[in-house]
Amino acid sequence: LKTAPLVRSLWRAMAGGTKGKKAIKITPLPKGRSRDYKGQPPGFEPTADDINTWPRRWASAFKAFAKGAHMKNDKPGVALRAMLRRAGNTNINEDLIPDLIKKLGGYPLVEKDVVFEVIKTYEDEVAHIMEKHFMKFANYGLLHHRQLDAVISDVGYIMLRGQLMEILREAADELEKEVPEPETGSIDLPLFMQVMQLLSDREGYSKSGYASVIETCKRFDANGSGYFNVEELPQMTTWLKFCAENDHVDKLLTEAEEEAKSLAAIEEEHMPENGLARPNQAELAGCLNFFGFARLLRRQNDFEYKRTGQVFNRFDGDRDGNLNVMELQWMFRELGLELSLEALFDAVMNTGSTNFFNFDDFWRIHEHLRDREGFSEAQLADAMATFRRADGNGSRHISTRQCQQALNWHGHLLGLSTYGQKIFWKERFGNTKSYAGAISEIEFLRLLREHEDGDLRSLKTVYRKYAKNNGSGLLPWKNLQTALKMVNTGYAQFYQKWLTTIEPWEELDFEDFRSTANSFRIMLRDAFRSNSGYFLKEVNKIQDHFQQLGPDASGVLSEDKVKLLWHKQIPALNWNTHLRDLLRESLRSLRKRAGVVEPKAMDLKTFLVVLRIFQDACDAEQDSTAPWLSKELQIPLPETDDYLDIFFVCLCRGPAASHELDDMSIRLLYGTGPPGQKLPGHHLTSAQEDTVRKVLEELLGKQGVSSVEQFAAVIKELRSMELEELTKRVKAAEAAAKTQAQAKPEEKSRTTKI
Repeated sequence: LKTAPLVRSLWRAMAGGTKGKKAIKITPLPKGRSRDYKGQPPGFEPTADDINTWPRRWASAFKAFAKGAHMKNDKPGVALRAMLRRAGNTNINEDLIPDLIKKLGGYPLVEKDVVFEVIKTYEDEVAHIMEKHFMKFANYGLLHHRQLDAVISDVGYIMLRGQLMEILREAADELEKEVPEPETGSIDLPLFMQVMQLLSDREGYSKSGYASVIETCKRFDANGSGYFNVEELPQMTTWLKFCAENDHVDKLLTEAEEEAKSLAAIEEEHMPENGLARPNQAELAGCLNFFGFARLLRRQNDFEYKRTGQVFNRFDGDRDGNLNVMELQWMFRELGLELSLEALFDAVMNTGSTNFFNFDDFWRIHEHLRDREGFSEAQLADAMATFRRADGNGSRHISTRQCQQALNWHGHLLGLSTYGQKIFWKERFGNTKSYAGAISEIEFLRLLREHEDGDLRSLKTVYRKYAKNNGSGLLPWKNLQTALKMVNTGYAQFYQKWLTTIEPWEELDFEDFRSTANSFRIMLRDAFRSNSGYFLKEVNKIQDHFQQLGPDASGVLSEDKVKLLWHKQIPALNWNTHLRDLLRESLRSLRKRAGVVEPKAMDLKTFLVVLRIFQDACDAEQDSTAPWLSKELQIPLPETDDYLDIFFVCLCRGPAASHELDDMSIRLLYGTGPPGQKLPGHHLTSAQEDTVRKVLEELLGKQGVSSVEQFAAVIKELRSMELEELTKRVKAAEAAAKTQAQAKPEEKSRTTKI
């Protein structure tokens, strides 16, 4: 007992832990170091002059930078750092670099035996520093189990308790040692070094965690290139921002891209021109590969461990290290996720958690929900079915117009809400530099999540308004109909029928109200789907035309009458051969989908199905022109959707479109007018709008426009004219028409005499 303090001080002296000394920087061990001499006989030692005896990672790193038996050294330390990284030293210990530069000397070229000694010296010193770090905390050569996570964090790895136990078991199995007990066990130096080697080989992940990272990479790397290109990056970014601080994720991404670009530029400069290991275009552009993504995710997770750990402690009121279900739900709300009980219970079941959750349990649930955007399995399947329906060509991307239709198809933005707030998603997701105008699967799920959260906020506002005690009490049954109407005016059409299917009760709590409102949302969604994705106003207009043609007793129009209906809906079929081809293809597509003979006679539902297929085909063609239209009209890319919707009307309806477009569309087409225009488009009077309509009709001509290019030319010509000029043009056209009308009777009289 008397000698114990002395022995401990000796151990610390051996570890170099004395006050006043500069702290030694600790860096992870080289990747793959434990496999350097696998398969070699005991006592094997590599030789500096025979590169075939070197560890494979050393040899491949030297060959990447060497020309013959020499390596360039014109910029001291630059090529050295790049070569060390190639050899598996991802984090360079800058404290060791000056001495290595001295070893290389000031020569522009260095031989392979010198390079061998430099790599060996550096990696031996890195391992020695790691051993000294262990000895600094060890007691009689043993590190207590409870100290392990603190020692590991000094190296740069933050591990959860479950992850640490997993990697400790793996290290013990490889060394054929017993796994130390969590509370009483100790770790010796060989076991510690094996743990640190496994962490280095896997970028700080346990075996299961590393497998999860690999699956995530495969999910985002759609083309299998091994790099995350500009088309794949938005998906990864959206996934990383789940319940996270967006600015921090953006910062990490920028740093990772700049680091990758910088390393690739150094390698390109110092590698031989004909070298096989020279960086490719993806690396030079800063695209992340698998290891870059793994490091990025490691940094993000380390940051989130600390941030969410603080939030966890705030909700752990009794300080027992556990949260109950309600506390966990409140914590996710604090992190920005309105988690439904269905999704939470689904996550708990899938992660093997219990009724109480420690921080490890929280993180497993967080990772499970991140892969599903906070949805349950059933909700996710429904959402993906909606996305696949919109993604007709299987590209895993949909346009912003298709996304709007998909949101409607899923039951959002149908009808008006008194307390609903518009979500400006096109400005964020539809205008990215990387994949402009397209929405990926993950981005679509994020949009659904945002709309779900928006609907929930609206429900809470309505409940607080109509429930007792300013929302703190229950909602009386007599207020339910009004409350539902405030949530969505479209729910009113289903209320009376719904009453016949349930037994009324006196009062509802919020969860009852939420469940009831969701039932009405599904009813409204199903009605929208039954009309092939057309709103009731549109369906009523088509139905009027349908009834005017006189269907038979079973509600079916004959083949000849169906043709008349098509020409009534799409007059351009009379002159546009391309539209006729698209319509034929739509009819054939219906036959393939339904497995029936191509329909000749149709009822209203079948007609709507074919019309939807036709319109989707037109939209898909037009969406590809959005970037060109944005540049031609000098408008933001998300705004092109409104212009393309107007173009579709002009394409199908011809000159009649000028009188069928609503006032907002007319104001949008005229825009701000020519430079210096005093009356911007959105301030036009009704008379001025009528003037614009008449000029638009004249510019469209007898057969309207047949391409986006023609449509853009019409808009530019319309905007080039002052309002006074538009008025003069209308008056001149009316005068000419009047003159022509007066001339017709005289012409008819002369013809009769002849």
